Amino acid sequence: MKVQTQEKLFNTLSIIIFAGLVIVSGYLFERSGHRFDSIKTSEVIVIILAAFRLTRLVVHDRIFRLPREIVASFPDIGFMVSIRSLLTCPWCAGVWSALMAFWFQYLIPYTKYLNLLLAIAGVATFLLILVGRIAYKTEQGQPPERPDNEAPGCE
Repeated sequence: MKVQTQEKLFNTLSIIIFAGLVIVSGYLFERSGHRFDSIKTSEVIVIILAAFRLTRLVVHDRIFRLPREIVASFPDIGFMVSIRSLLTCPWCAGVWSALMAFWFQYLIPYTKYLNLLLAIAGVATFLLILVGRIAYKTEQGQPPERPDNEAPGCE
């Protein structure tokens, strides 16, 4: 089987698994007494910011560099290409991060506090990126000293 065919197969399998997890999550959400129409705007904002931070953590931050490098070292077989996409593509990782943030908020006890911490860190990350961009534009076009995805002291 060619790599593209294997990759398509595993991507399709990933979509099916994701859809199944979404359905099970919805069932468990409603079974635990929640209702989708009673979700507060503040909860949605926390979930969005937590998913943003989780995505950046997995795709860009140094703490996940080793898993990304390990997966990158494997040959281009279908399964590993799909896993590599989940660890390097913000769009791929983002949907899974959103699902995890939803679980943290509603389905796993006490992890809504983790969501809150991730949301706060997400805002801080966004502000650091924004300030870096503004500084870049105002300092006569001088490039930043480090990429936006690397925080000071993370060398």
